[in-house]
Amino acid sequence: MAYEQTVRALRDIHETDPSYPSSLEYHESLVDYTRLLSKRSPIEPLHTASEALLLAANAQHVARWKRPRADYPLGLTGYKLWRTALNKFHADLLHETMLESGYSADRDAALFARTRDLLLKRTLQRPPLPHDVALLRDPEAHLFEDAICLTFLARDFAAFAAEYHAPPPTDAPPQTDARDTESTRALRAGGTDKLKTIVSRTWAKMTSQGRQVAVEQLVGTLDEDLRNVVIEAVGACEKQEDEQRATATGSSETKTA
Repeated sequence: MAYEQTVRALRDIHETDPSYPSSLEYHESLVDYTRLLSKRSPIEPLHTASEALLLAANAQHVARWKRPRADYPLGLTGYKLWRTALNKFHADLLHETMLESGYSADRDAALFARTRDLLLKRTLQRPPLPHDVALLRDPEAHLFEDAICLTFLARDFAAFAAEYHAPPPTDAPPQTDARDTESTRALRAGGTDKLKTIVSRTWAKMTSQGRQVAVEQLVGTLDEDLRNVVIEAVGACEKQEDEQRATATGSSETKTA
């Protein structure tokens, strides 16, 4: 009962978001990917998405508009400050919503702690991640991160590509070529390197399981220009990971010797 009430309360908040219905659709997509990844997990205890995992998925961006990026300094430092504060805000708001919906701070203390850990990303390992998800220190936390990355790739990546589109000069003739897609114009405008960076950073955070779902469900849906960018960025990311693993293995062997 408390779970259902919490999800309903979170849904009500999503519906007040200025970006609604996008705010609600984002969380529905995130929950769907969370359930899909859980069913496909090679780790048996994760085959059914946990209560904590589903609560976190329903609250990942709850009331995000109340903590705008513009309130923080420009640049990478400001971005990190914003994201840290944002994650804490989401975790705090979920905590309050759970209490209001019937959860007990004492009886459900472990659940409160787990949802907070998931939203604050406290247990995520740094890349490169092991190929075998069973070797992760917290496979469930990484499953959640996979779901977040997949939701971004499915819903927002094409829009990110379009942001790098530079409008043609005012005296330029209109484009009528059907092949002149938003992504084509983005790449022509010099956004290729930016897009590759976005893909590489996203791919690096994903486990082998999340990557497999991305390949099966998402990469093939991109137009040819964006697909080529993704393939190149993924290849570079995985090559760098292999080099990092080789270096780490070499350092370990040296120390052992």
